[in-house]
Amino acid sequence: MSPAGPEGGRARARDPEGSRRGEGSAAGLGGAALAGRRITGDAAIETIRGGRLETRHRVDVAVADAAGEVLFSAGDPDLRTYWRSAAKPLQLLPFVASGGARAFGFGAHELAVMAASHSGEERHRRTAAAVLAAAGLDESALLCGVHPPQDEPAWRELAATGGPPTPIWNNCSGKHAGMLAHCRYRGWPILDYRDPGHPLQREILEVVARMTGEAAGSVTLGIDGCGVPAFHLSLRGMATAYARLWPGTTRRAGGTDAAGDALPEEWTAAAHRIVEAMAAEPWMVAGTGRTCTRVTEAAAGAVVAKVGAAGIFSAVLRDRGLGLALKVEDGSSRAAAAALVECLRQLDALPPGALGRLEGAAPGVMRNHAGTVVGECRARFRLETARVA
Repeated sequence: MSPAGPEGGRARARDPEGSRRGEGSAAGLGGAALAGRRITGDAAIETIRGGRLETRHRVDVAVADAAGEVLFSAGDPDLRTYWRSAAKPLQLLPFVASGGARAFGFGAHELAVMAASHSGEERHRRTAAAVLAAAGLDESALLCGVHPPQDEPAWRELAATGGPPTPIWNNCSGKHAGMLAHCRYRGWPILDYRDPGHPLQREILEVVARMTGEAAGSVTLGIDGCGVPAFHLSLRGMATAYARLWPGTTRRAGGTDAAGDALPEEWTAAAHRIVEAMAAEPWMVAGTGRTCTRVTEAAAGAVVAKVGAAGIFSAVLRDRGLGLALKVEDGSSRAAAAALVECLRQLDALPPGALGRLEGAAPGVMRNHAGTVVGECRARFRLETARVA
């Protein structure tokens, strides 16, 4: 996709609904003092083919600060849904906060792959295997299951071996390797590390609940595709947690949990280290051509994005101290990528020229496999907020 917006011009030049900018629009507000919110009733990503509507995907968005205040929204910012793999930085946080990552000598490469939904490319697999080796383990300890790699060259590499994929090819192998290393460091058993009752998973749940600011017991669990707990909570909570991964200096930093208790300082330090690693190694977080990698690279690390299955994205806006969470309700990954880029455009979170490097993810023209323009992707929402008087 080109950076052309819904009206055919440069996407940064117009709102998705035209050139009007109402008092509540987030676009162009920059660092102005803002508070409050207005919820739009209908927000969507649409695809148009042959001049006719082909698909329509409802979108819900929350943008919050570290105090848990929603500053911008579209659709329902309090929608409750599964966070899926966008929770991975939070799942890694207690390991880093415990000192385990430093004890094993893990740097940005290893931290990034432990927070990754990677494409199974060779360096991803090699780094995940190195995490396991540092803990005295190999991939036989992984309980993430198997699936073919997402990256086409990696798929061809696997096919050339004539064998089936093994757990190290799983997009969650880095996360699971980190969980196993955490267990080794803490002296916990490794055979049942996925179980919600395991000390590892109980500690992760505490981190998720407190970092999101959700009330005790309100974060409920399902089982993710890789077998570990998946967290069901509000988009507001997800956005708050991402803001707390990198709290800004102009807003209330750090925050408190739902009980009003301050978050531990070691969590803040660990969160900073994780975000720095993801910003420094965006390719490790996803892979060649992936939206997470492309957005973080295009933003030069000012935005760090993380995908989750079934239409989820979360992102931290490092220079603003804000977190973003969105859900495309029908689970479309294509629509979720377009919604993420459109949100960042409206928030002025991307540097000049970045949209041009995000063709295929940003709203704009759609091309077929021969490169022919066949339609367009349109963002039909505007982030809403209220100015402070």
